[in-house]
Amino acid sequence: MKNQLYLLLVLLVGFMSCEPYQEEDISLPAPPAVPAFTVEFVQGDSNSVVVTDLSAGNFSRVWDFGQNANGDTPLKKTSTNAHDTVTYLKAGTYTITLHVSAENGGGTSQNSSTIVIEKDGTQGCDPTIANLTGDCLPAGKCWVFSQAAGAITVGPAPGDGSWFSSQAGGLAPEQYDDSFCFYLDGSSFVYNNNGATINPFNGYAAEPYPTPSDLTWTFSAGTGLGGTNQIILPVGYFLGVRDASNVIDIITLTETELVVRAPIVNEDGSPNSNNGWFELYFVAQ
Repeated sequence: MKNQLYLLLVLLVGFMSCEPYQEEDISLPAPPAVPAFTVEFVQGDSNSVVVTDLSAGNFSRVWDFGQNANGDTPLKKTSTNAHDTVTYLKAGTYTITLHVSAENGGGTSQNSSTIVIEKDGTQGCDPTIANLTGDCLPAGKCWVFSQAAGAITVGPAPGDGSWFSSQAGGLAPEQYDDSFCFYLDGSSFVYNNNGATINPFNGYAAEPYPTPSDLTWTFSAGTGLGGTNQIILPVGYFLGVRDASNVIDIITLTETELVVRAPIVNEDGSPNSNNGWFELYFVAQ
């Protein structure tokens, strides 16, 4: 009995001497203040605005330039610049939001401002767009695949054609008779397939393909890989091949030649798991 009491006393003393572990409080930095910014219309251009971040001490910033009720977005959807110009080609109400992050993981804050674009805009005729559209004249300009070798190359990375490179004259007749036409007036894009389009999602069969008359294109300066200019077509449409993205980097554009790159996409336009890239070579028709 005495031994039992002694053991109980030892256990009780040991239990009382073991204080529960308490982790020291970790103090996180406070989130940044709500960012201040300005939005000013470019003088003489009711479709372009200049945004300026007035906040200080932020670790990072991301602008979201919004979309209107129809889902139309500006030529540039996001930016990380403190000062930037954004062009909206479609009328509507847009909400511009600035997200900022503080140093050392202190969280994020945001602020928004709404703008109204009164009317649809037009794309100016700079030298690049002049080459694409035939000097911006009403007749527009059409492009067709080159007959040279390498009219279509495919590879795992931009500029890498190691997976496939077409031979001279090696495309299907239905590819050589396709034309892709750009007009400055109304930013109109016309795809003439002359009866059939090669379908890479059905064994590369030549099939009918709908060609609506109300397609548009936009020119986006400096938004591609490495700061290249881009051509952006409606989702589901393409320049050259159906399994190429509608967002297209311009590699070369002269009066007679157009070379572009675009990632491979699935039939619904979503990114392809192969992460491959096309390079496509066109000549003026």
